[in-house]
Amino acid sequence: HVERFNVYRRVQLNPNNTLDMNSTTKAEVAVADVKIGEQLNGHIGIVHGGIISLMFDDAFGWGYGAMAMALIEKSGNEVISDDIPMVVTANLSINYRNPLPAGSEFVVRVYHEKTEGRKIHMSARLESKDGSILYTEATALFMTIKKEALQV
Repeated sequence: HVERFNVYRRVQLNPNNTLDMNSTTKAEVAVADVKIGEQLNGHIGIVHGGIISLMFDDAFGWGYGAMAMALIEKSGNEVISDDIPMVVTANLSINYRNPLPAGSEFVVRVYHEKTEGRKIHMSARLESKDGSILYTEATALFMTIKKEALQV
């Protein structure tokens, strides 16, 4: 099981004290502090890659949420949560660099790369707490959902 999955917002605001969702400058938006247990293994003592991809997908969602909350807060609540479009994962690409030992403590750093219309490009790194070991890297493409598509 996952023993700890704490996510912290790291959204960097521009000099106008706002977040530019259309920026093409890479910006760290969230960091997850994680401790994983001993029962999520593929091979003995190594965390299964599917569990790692699940953590990335969740961390990317938290990263988008951090960006949305920053927009709401910095707008003086002129922007409300109903104004922030829902997103879904359109693509998730994982590059495994080193085996992640079971029972590890590590961080997942989430970055907003750029936004193009409805496309939100993000990247992330799963690394040791001190940053000395890169276990896995990921990129994601999130798509905003058109409100009319939500009508059932």
